[in-house]
Amino acid sequence: MGLFLKRKNQIFSPVENGIVKTLNSLNDGVFSGGMLGKGFVVQQNDGNIYSPIKGTIISVFPTKHAYGIQNKNGLIVLVHIGIDTVSLNGEGFKSFVNIGDNVNQGDLIASVDLDSLKKHQIISDVICIITSDSKIQPQELNIKINKKVNKNDLILDI
Repeated sequence: MGLFLKRKNQIFSPVENGIVKTLNSLNDGVFSGGMLGKGFVVQQNDGNIYSPIKGTIISVFPTKHAYGIQNKNGLIVLVHIGIDTVSLNGEGFKSFVNIGDNVNQGDLIASVDLDSLKKHQIISDVICIITSDSKIQPQELNIKINKKVNKNDLILDI
């Protein structure tokens, strides 16, 4: 029956292993100021980026540093790799998805050469934002900060 069951929108870690941080930790204005929406950051260690939700790829930036993913409930998550990475014009990034692709949570969507980011003095943290145009909006984010996570670890349940 299940007609009245509330569908959960779960967001998992976008990296194999990392540490969860707040958007404020970025200290950049756009993300930390919440201009694009609410979310969290995961400090990464290996350069592989995984889909934090099951859904459809709705955007892939030409520079391969950011991806929009929408689930069947209308939740839209922006996965953004690093700060000021757009300035690299795709250098050091590899994309494994295209617009319209369906992905499962945990599927590899991109990789980044962390040594290249370090060489350019660019922060490599992965930012997950519930975009302001998402049909699903959390009232509050109950996230455990400084928690170590793996790609299949739940970070946010809306």
